[in-house]
Amino acid sequence: MTNRLKIVAAITLASLLTATWGGPARGDASNEVAPAAGDAAFYLCYRIQAAVLQDDWQLRDAILGNLRGLYTSDEDSEAVQEYFAQGLFLALFSARREGDLPRRDALLAELRELYIAHDYGGAIGKWLTKSLFYTRLAAGEEGNKPRRYAILYELDDMLASGREGVLDELRALHEIHSDDPDACELLAIGLAGSVGAAILPADTAARDAGLADLRKLYLQCGDVSSVRQGLAVSLFNSIVFSRSAADLPRRIWMYRDLRSLYEVHSDDAALASLYADVLVRMFSSSGEVGGRPRRRELMVATRSVYQAHGDDVGVRRSLAQALGKEIRHAGVTGQDARFDGLLDELRDLSERHDRDMNVRRLVARALRIGIEHADVRGQDARRDEMLDELRGLPELDDDDGVLRGYLALALEQLRDHAISQKETARGEALSDELRSLEQTYGDDDIVRWR
Repeated sequence: MTNRLKIVAAITLASLLTATWGGPARGDASNEVAPAAGDAAFYLCYRIQAAVLQDDWQLRDAILGNLRGLYTSDEDSEAVQEYFAQGLFLALFSARREGDLPRRDALLAELRELYIAHDYGGAIGKWLTKSLFYTRLAAGEEGNKPRRYAILYELDDMLASGREGVLDELRALHEIHSDDPDACELLAIGLAGSVGAAILPADTAARDAGLADLRKLYLQCGDVSSVRQGLAVSLFNSIVFSRSAADLPRRIWMYRDLRSLYEVHSDDAALASLYADVLVRMFSSSGEVGGRPRRRELMVATRSVYQAHGDDVGVRRSLAQALGKEIRHAGVTGQDARFDGLLDELRDLSERHDRDMNVRRLVARALRIGIEHADVRGQDARRDEMLDELRGLPELDDDDGVLRGYLALALEQLRDHAISQKETARGEALSDELRSLEQTYGDDDIVRWR
């Protein structure tokens, strides 16, 4: 018997020793019936335990058959339901050592049906969670990746549906197998789900408790990537949905937590993408905390992440968005030199990643902003130079229309401003160009962007 089996067997046996039945003994399973249904179910389950410990598969199956019959005759008894679920778990767990995969699948399917038949009850769910957990461990040892992923998705669905007792059972399993990556991963998924469930109702106490548990888990299993990702995603979601002024202090300490996590695991591309996204989102609170120095700090950090993970689409998009925010700020405050330097950086980014349409769109957006501000300030040469650049930006997809949309917006704003300034000839020329765009591209995205 493996050490893992001995541990589980001992724990399960201890959970059964809450009544006064005698010790396990071999015998004819057909004679093992106790006075009341609940007591009978307990006794039969106890005898299954004894048969498993003695590797007596024939006796195990015979007693499970009796327990199944007892459940059929008294399926409304919660005690019978729970002991039947426990008996199925014990049979499934021991069937692994027989190498009988079809039998394991049949027992697992029966346990799922029992769980559904009784409205996803927590007592049955506990044993289904255990069964899925150990089945996933077995699939890992057998090299069966599709099976591992299927069970992971099933447990994730149970957690996402808020099934009673699943997270508590994952906690208990992790206490037993605290060094096992699977136990760490599944608990991280469960805790991240609990944080997510607490965010939209704004249950800050539950959210903070979940984050505290994830931090504790990270200290134990920080080398498991799914644990890092669970903590990172939970911090990210908490930051994104903490929008009120009262949440600002929490946003800042959660941002610092995420930054520290990235600094320790700077080679983790998924973590880098989340961190870069948060950096961009923190620009919105820079006016309340830190002002311009804070924006510079965020910009430096975003560039640093890009330097390490420039091939990541999410990181690249975040840098482009951060540059776009700073360009807009420079345009509003009339800082032309700063505006031009940031725009040059955004152009360079687009040239390095010339197939990235998201970056090119942000170049178009920045040009439109620059055109608007230059026109209002009477900087005609600057305005016309940027307008020509916007006209010349090539589309990557002829059906996209976003770049043409920005051009149409710029032309419309310039036309309206020219008309308001009594520049009739210029207004008419801009109207003609706008009309030509509409005639050439018909009803594509230009209409939407205008």
